[in-house]
Amino acid sequence: MGAALGRSIPLSALQAALGELAGVGIEDLDHRPAWQPIGVLLTAEHKRCIDEGRSPDGTPFLPLKYPRNRARDKRARGGTGQKPLQDTGLLKAAAGGGAGFYQETGNLYLQQSVVLAYAAAHQFGVTVSYPERRRAKPWVFEVDGRLVFTRRIRAHTKTIPARPFMGINDQTLGYATEILQENAARQYAAMVANGLRRA
Repeated sequence: MGAALGRSIPLSALQAALGELAGVGIEDLDHRPAWQPIGVLLTAEHKRCIDEGRSPDGTPFLPLKYPRNRARDKRARGGTGQKPLQDTGLLKAAAGGGAGFYQETGNLYLQQSVVLAYAAAHQFGVTVSYPERRRAKPWVFEVDGRLVFTRRIRAHTKTIPARPFMGINDQTLGYATEILQENAARQYAAMVANGLRRA
């Protein structure tokens, strides 16, 4: 199993916006009904970030250093090999709630994860070191339109720049806060109504 990339929203991050409701603490309310629509909101934003080639804060992704123009890199399901994070479509599908996506909720938190081995490398960036390699049968590469034959590949590094596609921007946080406030207000109104009936 590959490394998982996860983001959590603890309720404490939204507590200041929710405030205290007439002596009823945040922990006294059931926030689980609110996490479902917030989860849908977040997965839609993750997918939109990949589609639009930007991070949640609006920063554009760095372009591909070597766009893939070979026929085998043009995937049947719409991948062009020209846009970052859209080669096979698996990462976008996982970030949007498909295969490779995991969500867990509790009363006071929502956690979403993309369980693909390369998700964290794209989210945070990574530099990989490759040792020197030799073999009797030569490797064949195409470099700048010409074929190169070699039996030795020197030690080198490759860097994948950070292209964060998961996260929460101010607009999404505002929507999530509204959903939590509405959920809390409904429960508080029910508590008040039940209290008045008892009196």
